Amino acid sequence: MILKAEQESKTTSSFLFQKNKPLLSLENINFSYERDGFSLNIPKLALNKGDFFIIVGGSGGGKSSIIDILNKFYSIESGDIYFNGVNFSEISPNVIRNSISTIFQDTFLFNKNIQENISYPYKTEDNINLFSEKAQLTNFINTLPEKENTIINDFGEN
Repeated sequence: MILKAEQESKTTSSFLFQKNKPLLSLENINFSYERDGFSLNIPKLALNKGDFFIIVGGSGGGKSSIIDILNKFYSIESGDIYFNGVNFSEISPNVIRNSISTIFQDTFLFNKNIQENISYPYKTEDNINLFSEKAQLTNFINTLPEKENTIINDFGEN
């Protein structure tokens, strides 16, 4: 089931500063897509502050599903997820999405110039420079005839 927009819960990002709890804990997670019978089961996973978590596996193995669940794009059928001891269901999607970093495998580019794509939705000159440097795009952009004003087709096909 795809989650619909929720109102902000009373739980704020202060849950990240509680001590002596795993930062992320998944227990007996069950999830499936109704459309194709895919099923994901995670008996137990606990990550502490500073741990790295890399998901690898074959196509259709559930990697994206795990990330989508953790970003509250989908709900689980059963099991429990905790962020620092706070039940996942008590935390709003906005707090979750502002508290974790996710790099999705599918990207989307607007049919606009590079500057507008890089800065979306934070359109300031400082952010454009910062984002292009962080993404290691500055040298590439400088090789283009129109630099950051170069138009990019949808999905970056040009």
